[in-house]
Formats: sequence, C-alpha cells, structure tokens
Amino acid sequence: HEAGIAATGARRLPQALQLHQRASALDETDATHAIFAANVLTMMDRPREAAPWFERAIQAAPEEPWGWAGRAECLRQLERYEEALVAVRSARQRAITRGTGSGFAFRVAEARILREAGRPGEAANLLFAIRAGEHTLGSTRELAAACAAMDRHAKAAEVWERYNRARPEDTSSMLEAARCWMRAGEPQRAAAWLELAESSGVDSTRLDPIRTIR
Repeated sequence: HEAGIAATGARRLPQALQLHQRASALDETDATHAIFAANVLTMMDRPREAAPWFERAIQAAPEEPWGWAGRAECLRQLERYEEALVAVRSARQRAITRGTGSGFAFRVAEARILREAGRPGEAANLLFAIRAGEHTLGSTRELAAACAAMDRHAKAAEVWERYNRARPEDTSSMLEAARCWMRAGEPQRAAAWLELAESSGVDSTRLDPIRTIR
C-alpha cells in the first residue's frame, strides 16, 4: 500500500495500480486498498474499470464515505449525473454520521456534478452556504465556475476577491479575479488586480493574455 502511494506520487500510475491491487488481494477486508486502486484508475481516465473496485470497497465497508465518493466520481466521468448525485450525497451523509467532519469535500464534489449536469444555480447555492473563511482554492474555483456558467462573471470575480481577502498572498486569485472582471466588461477593475499581481511578482506572460480578453 505504501509503495503504491509512493508510485502515485511519482506519477508511475501503472505500477501504483498493480501495487494497490496486490495489497487488496492480500487483505480483501480492507476497503482502503480497493479505494486506492480505483482512485488510480480514475486518474488514468478509466472510470469503467475503476467502478468495480469502488463497489468492492463499498461491500467491504459500506459506512466508509470514500467508497461512495469514488462511485460518484466514476458516474460523473460517465455523465450519469443523477446516479452520481445519489452516491456523493451518500458519501457526505456518511462522513457527517461518522463524525469525521462536515463533508466539505463531498459538498464541493456534489457542486461540480450539479454544474456539469447543467444545474449551476443549485451548485452555486450549495457552495454559497459555506462560510467565507472555510473556502479552499478548489471550492472557490468551483463556485466561480458555477457563477460563470450562469453568465454572472461579476459575481465570479467577487468570489475570487473574497478568497484573496482571506489569503492576500495568493497570486492565482488575483489573476482569476482580473479574468472574471474582463469577462464581465469591467476592464478598469480587472486592471487593478493585474497591477497587484504584477507588483507581487507575477510574470507578464501570465498577465498579457488576460488583458486581451473581450
């Protein structure tokens, strides 16, 4: 199992898959090994092959939320969104029931499924319920994407601005805020963020493409 994790970190995914599958064969009662094998398969864009491994994990440990989350990811990749929503909501509820957290990661995954299913308003509402200081880069990116999918680019820019206020050293949020303001038709507001990014050491090769957005 540890060797599989190391191989994944080195992006040696075929070797990582073999190692996790071997670990699962040595102890079929431990759902962790099946989950890790399936995760590697999803990284390799092989959701149909990953699905049986997540099912094996669910059978071994039905209360383990990550098996259900994995099932949801496979179904998302296969564009079976309604089934994916059932699975990811099961994962979130199990995480809460076990007392292992608020199910934050599963809330973000659910929002992505909703957005890709053409329901960005529901995705945005789900993520706006998260307190501002609790947002990660991933959840902020997903919330901004949901706003953009509704052509609310100014709102997407405000989402990035809020994230930057909590983490003012984060230059990626400066660029994203500028990009969204440009798409919202507010070049002056975008310019302020580009100037801030430039003063923070961001190279012009990353700034110039944003200045040309129409």
